[in-house]
Amino acid sequence: MEHNKLASAFLSSMDALFNSDVVSNLHSLSQGESFILNYLQQHPESATPGSISGAMKTSTARTAAALKTLEAKGCILRTIDKNDRRRVLVELTAFGAKKVEELRKSLYDGAVYAINALGDDAEEFIRMIEKLADSTAAPGEEKQE
Repeated sequence: MEHNKLASAFLSSMDALFNSDVVSNLHSLSQGESFILNYLQQHPESATPGSISGAMKTSTARTAAALKTLEAKGCILRTIDKNDRRRVLVELTAFGAKKVEELRKSLYDGAVYAINALGDDAEEFIRMIEKLADSTAAPGEEKQE
């Protein structure tokens, strides 16, 4: 197949993949409220609005709005740091931790479904995705482990 046809087939396939439930759920972990909940579970001791905003690569205003919504839903708690009253600490509530676990389970179940659908081709698919990810990383970016 010539390069133009391969490129078109690649784009069409990637579009279908990115619109699948599995990838859509995975993508949700990298944006918005789901990202914040996941981040808080991974950084329970040092989470501040600024650190969350930096990790999300979004404005502090957008992060503040998401934190407000998550607090209203009962997923997070914002408190003043006892050692530095100028600092706000953000932590998951038990309800928020439960939401993160539900999201992760859903992602895992989707991954298992996708791997099962690929059957014997699963290992080769993962190898190829890793190769593509490595080749498209920005200069200076570290390889994801």
